[in-house]
Amino acid sequence: MTLMLGMKPNEHEFKVMGLAPYGKETHAKKALDILRNTLYVDGEEFKWKEKPKDSYFWFKERFEGVRFDNIAFALQKWTEEFIS
Repeated sequence: MTLMLGMKPNEHEFKVMGLAPYGKETHAKKALDILRNTLYVDGEEFKWKEKPKDSYFWFKERFEGVRFDNIAFALQKWTEEFIS
């Protein structure tokens, strides 16, 4: 996701987290629905509901039209949902 948002993977994840509060839940609904319908957590494992061949292009195509701050918001909200 970091790369898809135009940032450097394994270095700028903190920027994605920092963007999350600027997103709006109403605008992030599309991205949140995509995340909820793609991955889930089973115990300690991530599992795919629908496994893409290439996750970068798969997510990029589905997030088309969703602003970067709203994608960051959706990622944060989705993460909070499955860890709580």
